[in-house]
Amino acid sequence: MHTEKQAKQEILNSDWSVKGVKFMKGHDADAMSCTLYYKGKRVASVFDDSWGGEFQYEAFSQKQLKDHREKMDLFGKFARQFKVPSEYQPKGMKYNVDIVTDILVNDFEETKQLKRRCKTKTLVTTPDCGEGQFYVYDVKWSIYNADQLVQHLDKRFPDGYTIINERFEG
Repeated sequence: MHTEKQAKQEILNSDWSVKGVKFMKGHDADAMSCTLYYKGKRVASVFDDSWGGEFQYEAFSQKQLKDHREKMDLFGKFARQFKVPSEYQPKGMKYNVDIVTDILVNDFEETKQLKRRCKTKTLVTTPDCGEGQFYVYDVKWSIYNADQLVQHLDKRFPDGYTIINERFEG
């Protein structure tokens, strides 16, 4: 049995990823489309129409259909290995491909937003910050102001800190 945090970390460190995430107005909420990848190769086009029900996973062509089915079976096996207890199912709920895809999509979007914010601000997280929480400094992180900013951060956060901008350098 995994904790939710362990499952998320394992999923994000796996060979599965998404790219080209797009949101649009849907029936009940935002609709979403993206491309699912395994080891850097396209596996399926994914679509959530926001009318309820499961995501739709489609092959890119008839030629890829056999490979698509094999990879989707592999993706299903990967997803079902995670059993996570929840408020409503304390003995654990098995993940499915939609839950894993949703985790990948949310991480993709979160990373995209962080990159955008890091272009003009410095983002810092500390051991006291909760998941997704950080301090925002209205100063662009660069080699020109790094020494001065690090001196300030060392004084302000003696228990340690992480500069999120460093994730996106290079």
